[in-house]
Amino acid sequence: MITIDYRLGDLYIFQDFVRHYIHTSQTLNIICRHWVPLRLTPGSRSWLPSWMLCARNLFLGGAYGASGISGDNLVGTPNHKPYNASKGTVATAIFRAIVDKTLKEKKSLTVNGFGIGTISGISPSSSSYVPTEAMHFSGWSSADSSVPDCLWRTLVADRGPHGMKIPSWYHSACQY
Repeated sequence: MITIDYRLGDLYIFQDFVRHYIHTSQTLNIICRHWVPLRLTPGSRSWLPSWMLCARNLFLGGAYGASGISGDNLVGTPNHKPYNASKGTVATAIFRAIVDKTLKEKKSLTVNGFGIGTISGISPSSSSYVPTEAMHFSGWSSADSSVPDCLWRTLVADRGPHGMKIPSWYHSACQY
């Protein structure tokens, strides 16, 4: 049971909710879901941490609309979970405030896990497409005749809409 103190403000209420969710579900799935309400206290969005995803950034037209902003939720719905990335590991999380170089307080979420690889480079992020620079990290060149299976399947998380089987046309779509 969670007790909500509305006098604390959006950030603290949401942080308590995330803490409660992680503790009771023993998963980090909540940080992959767009759940923060559309209506916040005026001015509050500017200080919500990046691990609190706002519901306004879901697909245009609903969670599985035809025109997307954020793509499918990789953790699935509560009753259908297409992945088990944690391999059954129980999630733990620590919330804390940190002060950055500008002396502004930022909210931090620290979690335990296991390494799956090393980040060798980064590219600019985008809201609805994969930049060419990011494609080069995979070793693929647009001069190649076909997008390799391992690349396009990674881009679509090896799943179709709603976590189901990949439609046959996905490979062709990735060519563009």
